[in-house]
Amino acid sequence: MSHMGMTVLRYFLDFLVISMLSAFSLLHGQEIFRDTIQYAGQERSYLLYIPAAYEEGDDWPLVMVLHGGGDGNGEDLLIRHQFDEVADTAHYLCFYPNGIANQWADGRGATTPDVEGVDDVQFLKNVLDTLALDFTFDHNNVFVTGPSNGGMMTQRLACESPGTFRAYATMIASMPVPVAETCTPGISVPMLLMNGTEDVLVPYEGGPLSPLTDGGSVTGTDSTIQFWRENNGCTSNAQIVSIEDTDTTDGSTVEYTEWSGCADDTEVVLYRIEGGGHTVPGMASAQNPRPLAGFINYDIDAATEIWAFFKSHLAESGTTSTTPAYGDAQIKVFPNPTSDFISISGLPTSGNYTMKIMDGHGRIITEQNKSKLDLTAIAPGLYFLQISLNGQMVNRKFIKQP
Repeated sequence: MSHMGMTVLRYFLDFLVISMLSAFSLLHGQEIFRDTIQYAGQERSYLLYIPAAYEEGDDWPLVMVLHGGGDGNGEDLLIRHQFDEVADTAHYLCFYPNGIANQWADGRGATTPDVEGVDDVQFLKNVLDTLALDFTFDHNNVFVTGPSNGGMMTQRLACESPGTFRAYATMIASMPVPVAETCTPGISVPMLLMNGTEDVLVPYEGGPLSPLTDGGSVTGTDSTIQFWRENNGCTSNAQIVSIEDTDTTDGSTVEYTEWSGCADDTEVVLYRIEGGGHTVPGMASAQNPRPLAGFINYDIDAATEIWAFFKSHLAESGTTSTTPAYGDAQIKVFPNPTSDFISISGLPTSGNYTMKIMDGHGRIITEQNKSKLDLTAIAPGLYFLQISLNGQMVNRKFIKQP
């Protein structure tokens, strides 16, 4: 996004990033590690959010969050979105690298690093290696996400470095046209998109970006979803769920669509924010609605939903398999979505098991050691069933409808 455009946008968004970050650090008591790396003759910076529960040597997953363009950076993203808050209870490290001139070379050919020929795909791989010199994390469970310019960079990473990250999630972004023209991942790629239908900066239907942005064109949400469905060989029909409109004042609603039956147990997911603007659901804002950027949806929290998607694609620590975590494929959860009960099939006839229902933050909602679980007292949303089975862990995702 151009400097003038983002100056206008940030006037409307009204975020006091640096001063808030200082207050945030004191309030939460968690650590924020900052450092720099020399790459291709330039000094690049990054920060790492470390939850209080993390101890040296812990083999936690890592979520890389790429900022948007214009005046965006990792400090800003840490304040405006809640990936750090989810990390506190879900137990992952939250990593925020910074682009050149607050932008990423996402392949549109329009941003400053794109024009200068910066290889941000290789930089993001290198900076992970640098981080590993100071911190331990689970290299088989590294994920990437980002909004806007950061989301388009995430799409490029999925195309050009599909094995580096376990799963990919993009917000208010779709695939840049030049990237789509050459995208050949060669493997299945778990992919989530979360886009607003009334985004005036990055159009939902695709085409040229708004004059207030850096420029370039995107293929559009539906075309991007179709690409990843075909790449992943998804065969199941779309599973569509209307998320409960818990905030009737935010001018928007959410439709969740999931395509499964894909190769290597991957899936493709779309959160269609009907009426949503160039805003991330749940993002911090002084007031709503905002002119220019559009409505912010508060029926869901993007960080929570994205971590739930990532968690469903965790690999067993120490493996390089492309199958989801804890993978006993015989265990099924049905019906899904559901409103009252879920049943579990494929459990062994002998042996001990315990079952916990957990939310996207990793918090235990209830424990019921039965093959049919009562969900009537649980609020609508996305949950995980965690089964401890003879020393092994099995995770299954399900949706509780209103």
